[in-house]
Amino acid sequence: MTEAVRRSIFSRLLQTLVGLAVIWLPTWLVAAPLVVQPAKVELADALARRQLLVSTDQGDVTAAAAYTSSDPNIVTVAEHGYLIPQSVGRAQVVVRHGDQSATVDVNVSAFDVTRQVDFANDVVPLMSRYGCNAGGCHGKAMGQNGFKLSLLGFDPEFDYEAIVLKAKGRRIFPAAPERSLLLTKAVGDVPHGGGRRIEPGSEPYEVIRRWIVQGLPASSPDAPRVSRLIVEPDARLLKVNQTQQLSVQAEYSDGTRRDVTRSAEYGSNLDLVASADHQGLVKTTGGTGDAAIMVRYLGRVAVFRAIVPHGEPLKELPQFVRHNYIDELVAKKWMQLGVQPSPQADDATFLRRATIDVCGRLPTVDETRAYLSDKSADKRERLVNRLLESPDYASYFALRWSSILRNSRLAGADDASYAFHQWI
Repeated sequence: MTEAVRRSIFSRLLQTLVGLAVIWLPTWLVAAPLVVQPAKVELADALARRQLLVSTDQGDVTAAAAYTSSDPNIVTVAEHGYLIPQSVGRAQVVVRHGDQSATVDVNVSAFDVTRQVDFANDVVPLMSRYGCNAGGCHGKAMGQNGFKLSLLGFDPEFDYEAIVLKAKGRRIFPAAPERSLLLTKAVGDVPHGGGRRIEPGSEPYEVIRRWIVQGLPASSPDAPRVSRLIVEPDARLLKVNQTQQLSVQAEYSDGTRRDVTRSAEYGSNLDLVASADHQGLVKTTGGTGDAAIMVRYLGRVAVFRAIVPHGEPLKELPQFVRHNYIDELVAKKWMQLGVQPSPQADDATFLRRATIDVCGRLPTVDETRAYLSDKSADKRERLVNRLLESPDYASYFALRWSSILRNSRLAGADDASYAFHQWI
């Protein structure tokens, strides 16, 4: 056997062994594919946008991925995979992370730069996003420095009049839109108590400028209105110091959808667990628990839940007995968070906790003696029902709701305050 034949046989044997090794390779050693959503994007407007979501088996990598447009004259990609159309045509966006890549097909079917900016649908959301109509600024009852907007943009017609007609129209300068107070204060060229809110030439700046250039049109009564918000994903199990990009779409009354990821507002109910920036990027901040990220746009709200377990998620809670649907929901949440429930409380502890929680008071001596001497199996359920039917429950929760709804005599209307309390 010649040396050349021996090398050929050895080479084929080696290729066979490598092939078998790949087939039998454990799944944990095989790199998971890069998943990009959506895989195809249709942009039918000069103001249309689309947020991509990129993930691997390790979680969301949207912020860490690299993006390349095959034709920047058709579509460009802003930070964190945000698609912006430039002209009509088709292009591809290549997404790379590590040694993996994926391709997104993009079709810009229309690009009308003269498309009329709708005041209610395009301008008012910017007032909300940058806090202009918040309760601490121009949205409070007395406004701010003579300029008052409706709180959180609930009344676009009032806002239009305040911006365009009030103060003798001094806030708008159609002859030189860039010199309008609405813009010069927003970018900090003119002293502004709220400081700089937007950057010159930025997308929100251009939307407002274009609206002024177009002649300050009021919102069309036939323009579709937002009917609901859709946030993707709606929940994720995350680790400490991990990120998750959100994609937010507004669905309108005519059935169309529009990406509003970078026009919506974001707020967390538990910043110690997770928070979100203005681009919809959620980041866990070191704590563990269940944080709700509220997404708000034109009066509609959606919620993303960032769940950072206290320990390894559990598959079952064998010692926890479910009695009703609420128990099922509680058990599911505990398992997500990796929490083992405490042992069942004794009768005296249960009586004290239930009475305080439902009626805002301690149980009486007679109530305690009667409950502890009761040997029936359903006495806890009967206790809760009895407390809920008592006048103490109604009084206690009327007090709590009055506080939440700011029912107060300070406004000088005692009769109205008492009547509202009685109604609650």
